[in-house]
Amino acid sequence: MNNILEKVHNIESKHVNLYLFSKAKSKIDYEVFSTKITDLEILSELTTVIHNQIHDYIINEETEDPMDYNPLINDKHIVQKIECNELYRLSEFIEDIERNPTLYSKTKLTKGHSLWIIAIVMDDGENKILAFQKIRNKTFLENDKMKLIVGENIKKFNKPLLPLENKIDCICSLNEDNPIMFIFHNYYFEQIFGFEEKFRKEIKEKLDKFESRTDKSVKLDVNKLYSKIENNQRSLKKLYMILNNENYNYLTEENIRKIEEKIENIKFNRSNGEIRLDEFEDVKKILNLLNDDYLEGILSQKPFKTSNKIDL
Repeated sequence: MNNILEKVHNIESKHVNLYLFSKAKSKIDYEVFSTKITDLEILSELTTVIHNQIHDYIINEETEDPMDYNPLINDKHIVQKIECNELYRLSEFIEDIERNPTLYSKTKLTKGHSLWIIAIVMDDGENKILAFQKIRNKTFLENDKMKLIVGENIKKFNKPLLPLENKIDCICSLNEDNPIMFIFHNYYFEQIFGFEEKFRKEIKEKLDKFESRTDKSVKLDVNKLYSKIENNQRSLKKLYMILNNENYNYLTEENIRKIEEKIENIKFNRSNGEIRLDEFEDVKKILNLLNDDYLEGILSQKPFKTSNKIDL
């Protein structure tokens, strides 16, 4: 991340632009608006906010090195990373920004739309950096010290231009051989880039991998499993990771017996060699097994359950 920090530091304020995205709640279609900010102090403050966030992460002794994206990890001290070519929406966002979008004004919002994303573009011709923040509330463009110029109107505000402690959710440098998106806030990053649909799509494509298990001593209706969790975001993420990591091979009679022997209050609902999914509790147990969430303390030898695992 030192590389992207240096680029942010070196880009002049005049090469910074802010774009606003709007959409209706629970809808996919969106619109992009440009803004006209002539006050270089505002633009400088935007780059300073981003620079400070990256800098504070790098120097903080509690933080870990950026790790590969894992939707089950939610730790404020961990920045995750994902290749930009995995973000189909990113190329769409860039294309729409480069089409010289309409200048924002509240009257130009499509009926039913509300502001959704802030995008900050830093482009000096040599380096191009994009930072995104999901808008959390309606009072996001507020700051006494700043003047956001919308068309010919100058509006003054009371709060920071970027809300919630001036934090961006993700950032990438596009002028790389293999651009990487660095993720500061998983939840909002996933909303920006439509990951819930990504989870569903990739799960459906990979469900038949369960049939490639080497040990088929335990039967599981994977289509029923998916139908039980398709509207549960946490469970969707877990099944997505199970399939990506090929953990379906954990589903064996031996592994089930190990867990039931180690943990007294865990019993899997089985009948004639098949896992039954009568209750959602049955679903959670099988997902926990497949995601290797049942662990044992090295020192205490006490069993516990967690999805928030970091490889050592």
